[in-house]
Amino acid sequence: MVSKSIQREPSTYLVSAGDEPNQILKPIKGFATEPLVSLEEACQPLLGIIRRLKHYAHDAKNLTQDESAAIRLYTMQWDSKLGGPHVSLYSHLNCILRQPDGKVLKPWFFYAFLGTTGKRSIFSIEIFDGRSVKGQSNFTEEDEVLLLPDDTSTHKIVPGDTFRLLTQKYGYTLDEIIAANQDIDLLKLRVDQLVQLPSACRKPKTKITLDEHRSDQVCHTVFAGDTCERISEWYGCTIEDIMIANPDIQPTSIYPGQILRLPRTYRTANNTRDRKHTPESTIVDFIMADQEKYVILSPLVIGGLPKYMSFVFHRCMERAVWTFAELGIADLMAAHKVSLTATELSQLNGNDWNAEFVYRLLRAVADADIVKELSVSDLNSQSDICPERVNHFQLTDNGLFLTSNHPSKARDLVRLDLGPIAHRASEYQPRLIQHGTKYGNSFEQAFQCGLFDYLGKEENKEYSTIFNNAMISYSNDCIQSICPPVDFSHFEKLVDIAGGFGSLLAFLLEKHPKLNGIVFDLAHVIKDAQEQHPNEFQQRNIEPNRYQFVSGDMFKPETIPQADSYVLKFIIHDWNDEDAVMILKNILSANKSGPSRSITVFIVEMVILPNERQNWVARIMDIEMLSVLNAKERTTAEYMKLLKESGYELKKLHRINESYSIIEAIATTVTSN
Repeated sequence: MVSKSIQREPSTYLVSAGDEPNQILKPIKGFATEPLVSLEEACQPLLGIIRRLKHYAHDAKNLTQDESAAIRLYTMQWDSKLGGPHVSLYSHLNCILRQPDGKVLKPWFFYAFLGTTGKRSIFSIEIFDGRSVKGQSNFTEEDEVLLLPDDTSTHKIVPGDTFRLLTQKYGYTLDEIIAANQDIDLLKLRVDQLVQLPSACRKPKTKITLDEHRSDQVCHTVFAGDTCERISEWYGCTIEDIMIANPDIQPTSIYPGQILRLPRTYRTANNTRDRKHTPESTIVDFIMADQEKYVILSPLVIGGLPKYMSFVFHRCMERAVWTFAELGIADLMAAHKVSLTATELSQLNGNDWNAEFVYRLLRAVADADIVKELSVSDLNSQSDICPERVNHFQLTDNGLFLTSNHPSKARDLVRLDLGPIAHRASEYQPRLIQHGTKYGNSFEQAFQCGLFDYLGKEENKEYSTIFNNAMISYSNDCIQSICPPVDFSHFEKLVDIAGGFGSLLAFLLEKHPKLNGIVFDLAHVIKDAQEQHPNEFQQRNIEPNRYQFVSGDMFKPETIPQADSYVLKFIIHDWNDEDAVMILKNILSANKSGPSRSITVFIVEMVILPNERQNWVARIMDIEMLSVLNAKERTTAEYMKLLKESGYELKKLHRINESYSIIEAIATTVTSN
């Protein structure tokens, strides 16, 4: 019995956790074969165990159905002088359930289990399921849920059952079900047929069925990579809230498939502007008119037409966010540090924007928690007529990420990947899939040159800067995870191949004070990096003698600096297999002069991991690489093949998270004569 609150004293129908047995008890068996009987008949064997039970059963029978009456009887209390040491049927039954000798439970079979067919009593729920009993409980002001055992050694087939459905229902694998039922034809299950469940390898069934009328809670299915901290951020609650709602879990050991109860802390009809939002493309909640229900609309997990509607609506939100970023609205709002109306915003810096349209854009991105609308329109109010003049907006913490000087460089990430150049290239993706690279990759078909050639043109310098800043954003997304699995302290010099502005190398030098490093990239990139003030290293107070900017070409080994370690972050996935092998070989060739020594390379990429749903980002990025660069994301086996052809040996695969991995490989240089 799980009770939300207890108001009366003493709470005699609750049992102390200290009374729980220390040993694991055997499963309860034998009740499943008992016939269906009435409540009075079910109580008959207990009359010699509990005094005046027949009288109490008569009082409980005021409810017409046996199930409700049994539950009411289950929660009633009586005078301890009349009922012996127990003052409720609940406390007595729970004491019996704790006895190592299962035989003492036999008199309770009729009452507790009321047969195997028809309407059942208090145990008429599936194992590990919960049921609200507030309406039938003697304590009507309490939100009570029953979590009760059941006989799980067999399952009776009902119409529509298949072995595969049983694996989902009970948590077994298909092989375990088949092994326990070798005499049953998989394709010819019959209604009412008994299927054996392999209790020796019983796995917990994670689903908990809550009362559908509980408006104060929602359910969350745990996915790989979820943590209580991340879930609390998504739902706007605290970890303590999660623990209170789920007292049976350990916050550090939740697992995929587990279902958690979560409080509805922010999902109310009156605070839709102030609620915290979950990461976009992960979960979106909507308030249903006339119902306190919230629909999870992740296009990756829902089906049918709503899946595709969700894709479309996400795309609409993406376009609005891109427009907000492209216009630099975050910069305008941050500079004034006070809330602004859409009319005021539309006239800043000499602009003459359409105030009504600015308001509608701000209202839309407010749902993504980028801005906050401070004056929400009321029906027939002045603000409802001219909201662009009356309603004020302010930038949120998330909106600050879209300012130009934010270190995350999120603004240019949005401008690069959601902007018109990326969109134009994507229009040629169907043709690429149809004809291969006969006409070039998608970007080449759209702009008549490759991406890197496009970036190198003087007229595209602004786009090149956006590209480099976006690469910093990708680095910022993963660099915090790189240091824990890899120790760089025993290396003397680390070269960041195609390192852009040096954000990754600066981070690593900060973490390892004895390490020196070189940012190596094309001449125009190095020029832009050196013109930054302060640059990535200066922002982290790295001594000038510990880092260098060196221009060159990784396809020309003579330009690659010598070192004992190299890092290639999001580089190998930009190239086909032939070019990738050449890049890795060129690193060895660059070190062929001088004595033979060991070289270590660290390849940071999205490694494709089969059968892992949370690895979907790597699979979709593979299509992006194909479209833009005729390149690819790779599996572990494909990387091992590249390393072998290049003269390296895989030392270790460091799994950073669901998306990113670090491939650590070693090779010995061969001195040229």
